Amino acid sequence: METMIDITPKDPLPTPSVGPLDPDCSREGLVLCDKERIKGQQGVSLDAMVGILTRLGRDMEQIGVDKSFKFG
Repeated sequence: METMIDITPKDPLPTPSVGPLDPDCSREGLVLCDKERIKGQQGVSLDAMVGILTRLGRDMEQIGVDKSFKFG
């Protein structure tokens, strides 16, 4: 399974003065530097999303697609 990262940039987008391989990279703190790690939150897994969409599809089938759109 692939790792996906969703990053929301700052606005306006800052311009880094050093690259990810520069020794001063982590001091500037604008880019993810070589061999660094970032903390984050695990989102919904693909397996969980398939389960949710399957259940939603079955529910829509039971009450009818036209009625399902009225709930939205």
